Amino acid sequence: MPFAPTSRARGGAFSFGAPAAVYLFFSKERRIFPPDHKYSSIRRWNDPPDIVEREASDILSREEIAVNLERIEARLERAAGRAGRKREDVRLLAVTKRMPIETVGDAMALGLRLFGENYVQEAEPKVMAFTGAGAEFHFLGNLQANKVRKALPLFRLLHSVGSLELARRISALAGETGKAADVLIQVNPAREGTKNGLSPDEVLPFMEEASKLDGLRILGLMTIPPPALSAEDNRPHFKLVARMADEIDKRRFTRWEYRYLSMGMRDDFEVAVEEGANLVRLGTALFGPRQ
Repeated sequence: MPFAPTSRARGGAFSFGAPAAVYLFFSKERRIFPPDHKYSSIRRWNDPPDIVEREASDILSREEIAVNLERIEARLERAAGRAGRKREDVRLLAVTKRMPIETVGDAMALGLRLFGENYVQEAEPKVMAFTGAGAEFHFLGNLQANKVRKALPLFRLLHSVGSLELARRISALAGETGKAADVLIQVNPAREGTKNGLSPDEVLPFMEEASKLDGLRILGLMTIPPPALSAEDNRPHFKLVARMADEIDKRRFTRWEYRYLSMGMRDDFEVAVEEGANLVRLGTALFGPRQ
């Protein structure tokens, strides 16, 4: 099973690499960007509550998010223990799509550093605001071909590569930068017609072709199982995807560097961890209903 470090922060020091990040902490106006910047209205992530105005009255407070996070951490630890693993073996990805930028700031203050977004345009100001303070962003949604060029510099990992056409597009544009793009292959274990991803019998042929793409590093698999009445109903799907990842790993495909098995969301993440997931994606379980 691949290893991934925990997403929780260790220590309080951050590394600042971008001018925007320096502005983040030292601007007297408490703004991340200069007044004439298109994102000038965004405030720094650690502004006190009397400065940040929330966008909706039903957005959870930092204290409420902290309660949810504590419960999730306990559940993750128990699930990992049942699988003979440690809590640190599983990364928690906080899904912040359609959440205001202040919510990302609250999550940062609580120690979270790994975030997932579904829309390139929505994610851009969040990425610019928090990456310099230690945040890491992953792309989770259906990535359109015309959005790939803009997405590549924003996201550390693209979770949802489910076609050879998209893989080739990503590889070509990443190749222009001289740096391979890190991606996960999305698997559709139930062959749902309404969902993106490769069916189980398409995965190995895909890997044969994707191994020829120098602009990719394939770091593992991702799946979203079908809606189910109980988490246990999704266990066979998680088992199948985990076996597929192991099979790919045995075949030693080029461009494959097994690190992540991204499985599990609000209703089934404990079962996913028991079946080998080391990256779980939680949004409403942490932050409540989206806007």
